[in-house]
Amino acid sequence: MATNQLLVFSVDPISGRLFGAHNMPSGKGHVLRLALFDLSDNRLIGVGGGPASEVAIAPGGEQGAIVGQDGQVSIIDLASGAVLRHIVANNNSVDQIAWSADGKRVATGTAAIGFGLDRATGKYGPLVDKNLLQLWDAKTGQQIASATQIEDGVASIDFSRDGRWMAVADTHGDVHLFEPNGLRYIGKAASEKEPMTVRVRFSPNSKKLARLRTRATSITIDQLDTAP
Repeated sequence: MATNQLLVFSVDPISGRLFGAHNMPSGKGHVLRLALFDLSDNRLIGVGGGPASEVAIAPGGEQGAIVGQDGQVSIIDLASGAVLRHIVANNNSVDQIAWSADGKRVATGTAAIGFGLDRATGKYGPLVDKNLLQLWDAKTGQQIASATQIEDGVASIDFSRDGRWMAVADTHGDVHLFEPNGLRYIGKAASEKEPMTVRVRFSPNSKKLARLRTRATSITIDQLDTAP
């Protein structure tokens, strides 16, 4: 029997909405669609749009950011599904996206080396990207800042709810802290001392940062009151 499979999702605690990309039954096969849920009563609000490899829902649950088929970011209105603006963020496909706590900025992350369409030459081949972490104005789509401290690739991004921190895990296993308005580098919050994929999430009070090793059985909690 065909099933509805949730591939990637993002939850907004303010509105209680879940925004996700689903592999949905269609005829004898499946089709990739975006879907919006109200978690308070497990209600499906709407379905539409094409496939996405990553999604993020803005605080308030009115807008979403998706990484589409071109590997770049679109800001969409979740009520209508209309694309509000398109952001060509990286040479390589965007791997990570996240909204700031006030909903005014979107952060994007990618890998240093990839394979795809070179927009300068129009040819497919190896791609090198130096701007691995970038910050964008969600309203205009204009770049606000770019960071050089991430050298290999971005594995995870999260903003604290108090607006003080942005945490970025790189593909080496290190976790970096940035000031979220202009990407001023604060320092390393933690290091795994070996290459591994790490996911980072702030606690609701923004004082602690959880690090999840994707192939491990434990979560590490870091206290951020005395972060660098």
